[in-house]
Amino acid sequence: MLETNNDIEFESIQEVDLIDVVNQLEKDIQSSGERYEFTSETPENLISELSDYLKKVDKGTRLSNLLYRIDVNTAYMDPKQPYYVSLSRVIWNRIFQKVWFRKNY
Repeated sequence: MLETNNDIEFESIQEVDLIDVVNQLEKDIQSSGERYEFTSETPENLISELSDYLKKVDKGTRLSNLLYRIDVNTAYMDPKQPYYVSLSRVIWNRIFQKVWFRKNY
């Protein structure tokens, strides 16, 4: 039986190439009708960069379309962190999971 690994964390990325994770998120962003290319090269900077991007697209249904496309569960957001930073972490973890599962199964 395939078990989901909810313990894998984007910030501890080791088993997959960071470029693959970034490419997957850029692809999902494009599939939601938006366009964005990341310039950061570390997980912490990518979290910050995505947080800034999310603030900009949080108008109308743009953000909800993106979250739907990525298949994000916002229940995993950390209420102790700023909203967009927490949302960014959840998104990156979800994208990391997609790439990790594709590589391993």
